[in-house]
Amino acid sequence: MASVHAVPSDWDERVASLAALTKRPWFCGLEHALMELSSQASHLDVRATDRLFASRAGVRFEAQTEVRRRGVPFDRARSYDGSITRRGVVPTREGSMHDLMNAVIWSVYPHTKRALHARQDAALAREVEDGQTALPGRRSRLRDRLSMLDEGGVIVWARRDHARVEHALAHADLDALASLARDGSIGARVIGHAILEHATMRDPRDVRGCVVQVTTEDEAAIDHAIAAALARDDESIERWIARHPSIAIGALFPA
Repeated sequence: MASVHAVPSDWDERVASLAALTKRPWFCGLEHALMELSSQASHLDVRATDRLFASRAGVRFEAQTEVRRRGVPFDRARSYDGSITRRGVVPTREGSMHDLMNAVIWSVYPHTKRALHARQDAALAREVEDGQTALPGRRSRLRDRLSMLDEGGVIVWARRDHARVEHALAHADLDALASLARDGSIGARVIGHAILEHATMRDPRDVRGCVVQVTTEDEAAIDHAIAAALARDDESIERWIARHPSIAIGALFPA
């Protein structure tokens, strides 16, 4: 069944805010993609998004024209994760800032995004068979944690004072983390598109992120490091994602 996605009334204002985000420390690494979007302000539909980002993302962004209805047999190949994994197509809603920010993250961290959705698809295959008309009432713990990373992921690495950084992260010591950020002991990158979407509406300083650690700070290396971590067994992935509590992202970036 076709569904109509109305453009929100504040769409132009939120698109105009994209250029300002490039000056925020939270979105270091995403500047080029955000500037490209802001330069296309009057033409930001799904086709334009696909033209801008498909080659770098390694997937196509196509307008989502239908939603699954209750009682209809489930087809994994047509599910969100199945579409990405099997067809290389990201279903994208017209007029959705959430989906637009997802495309931004895809263009910078394509290996991470592919690995996330491949694991989601594999996890779903263990819970639902094609042809079922009723889906599980809730996500499995693994799928829930993968979704947390996808939507609200923040990547952190220690440049020095490794033990102090680890202690501060493990105990969600925001004062210590803020101090470590100011003296350059830690680096961080936002990879969660929901955080990016939130920033088009208000200051994301108090938004809590799902924090995971890597040992590198180069964008391409981060992308490959996260993808490699997501290729581990399910239990190792769960432990890695759950190792640190969610943390207010403002504490991870210099004031």
